[in-house]
Amino acid sequence: MSLSRWLFALRSPAPIRSPEDTSAQRGKAVLESSAVDCPNCYGGASLSNNEGHDLGTGGMFQVPSLVGIGAPGDA
Repeated sequence: MSLSRWLFALRSPAPIRSPEDTSAQRGKAVLESSAVDCPNCYGGASLSNNEGHDLGTGGMFQVPSLVGIGAPGDA
């Protein structure tokens, strides 16, 4: 079995919070808020625009994907 077939055959880990959890709802509200403009960078299927941005440090940083952000071990 090829590595890619094996990786895609793995089941996703269970989320650490229910989507109805208060903290999850608060995070969703912030992510979708026009005040912080998260959808500009964290949209689409990969939840990232894959662009680089200077965050005031003089260096470019790629927008990381938020896919799997709620999986155990991300804390």
